[in-house]
Amino acid sequence: MSIDGVVKALAGAAQRSAPASDHPELSGHFANVIDIGDSMIAVGTDGVGSKHLLAVQPEQFRGIAIDCAAMNANDVICVGATPVALVDYLACESTDGLDPYVAAIADGFEEAERLGAGGLIGGEVAVLPDVIAPRADGVPALDLAATCIGVVEAGVLSGHATRPGDVVLGIRSSGLHSNGFTRMRRLLDDEGVDLDAPAPWGGDGTAREQLLTPTLLYPHLMAVVAGSDVHAAANITGGGIANLGRVLPMHGARIDAWPTPAGVFDWITAHVPAEEAWSEFNMGIGFVLVVEGERVETVMDVVPPTFVTCVIGEVTDAVPPRCVELARGGNTLTFG
Repeated sequence: MSIDGVVKALAGAAQRSAPASDHPELSGHFANVIDIGDSMIAVGTDGVGSKHLLAVQPEQFRGIAIDCAAMNANDVICVGATPVALVDYLACESTDGLDPYVAAIADGFEEAERLGAGGLIGGEVAVLPDVIAPRADGVPALDLAATCIGVVEAGVLSGHATRPGDVVLGIRSSGLHSNGFTRMRRLLDDEGVDLDAPAPWGGDGTAREQLLTPTLLYPHLMAVVAGSDVHAAANITGGGIANLGRVLPMHGARIDAWPTPAGVFDWITAHVPAEEAWSEFNMGIGFVLVVEGERVETVMDVVPPTFVTCVIGEVTDAVPPRCVELARGGNTLTFG
């Protein structure tokens, strides 16, 4: 069964078992919302994936925890929610030698809270020696995931307000974030890259240090731009640019001003086909806002300088609903 098949099967179960207050307009979105009395609560779940296999020192797991929190909080804010809490799930082969790694993970979650992900209120530690395979490098084997809970106060951001002429704003990523690392690790191995040597794509630090750069958190961005000017938001994660289509239920988007991929992304494009690169990696843009065309400058004026923002395209009916057309160098790729 393909990953799409798995998602569809689980989505069917979700639709059949969802509470009456569920929001069907968020089907396929980054998170969902349930009504609880006079309040709306958003919930999303995600993990770090195989990026944690690059972490070898206890202190590097601090960034892994930030990744975990960010991948969840960045999804929840896409429905217009403010993250308020995280619940983690740490699965490990054994607790032997785990102390310094857990200390770093705890520190990472605290840093993520300061960056807007919500505080860690509890979780689960599961010791699963028959499920979690030992690592050959001697690092304690573990998997880290979490659930983020958010509160929706100003209305659900479903993407149904988008319309042709809306402008697509891209916000730079801090690197690969926490997606595509299964493919990336194979690529590094195929190319004989020494993770502890200077990165072959340039920049400061070793390849390992650069690849372990934590995922950028965007809740503080959404806190200042949220309002009627913003019609949709998308977290650019696994699936790459196609993620934008998830928040365009009625229209499509044409992207024709994506910044030229640099650093590790330029290196990736030199080693894998373009369609694969753009469908697996964020290619330098980690988050996207769809903004009312006449209000773009107003929105960009309030974006904190931490977030490098640029116009990358527009919403259009010339592209089918939920599809994204990428025009680069005279070539066109369509996703969705």
